[in-house]
Amino acid sequence: PQQTQQTAPELKGSAEMAFRIAPILQKSDRLLGEAGVKASLDRALVLGQLKAMLPDLVSLASEVDDILVKLAAETRELDANWPATVTPLQLRSLADRWKYAQRWREQIRRTRFAVDAVLGSVVGR
Repeated sequence: PQQTQQTAPELKGSAEMAFRIAPILQKSDRLLGEAGVKASLDRALVLGQLKAMLPDLVSLASEVDDILVKLAAETRELDANWPATVTPLQLRSLADRWKYAQRWREQIRRTRFAVDAVLGSVVGR
């Protein structure tokens, strides 16, 4: 029971992060799809919105990097205490959090790359 109480805040934090990341990535994907619009005024509006999203993507990437640093420290701590005080629940929780944080990092990187490519193609013209 005590282990469940200890992991609940961690899972809650992960859910909160997912709820912050998802809308930004969804909006970026939608705008990237609209960036192919042929009408130059519409395209300019979309590109402006994409450019305005860059700080959000950078901020999210930084937060996920911080999470990964904390997970690495937690992994080292569990490793130092292995197997004396480490429970399967702790390992499962840690593995799940690694999985989500790495997935978020990859999604943010991919989106950032696509946004930079679209904005760079405009600058390069």
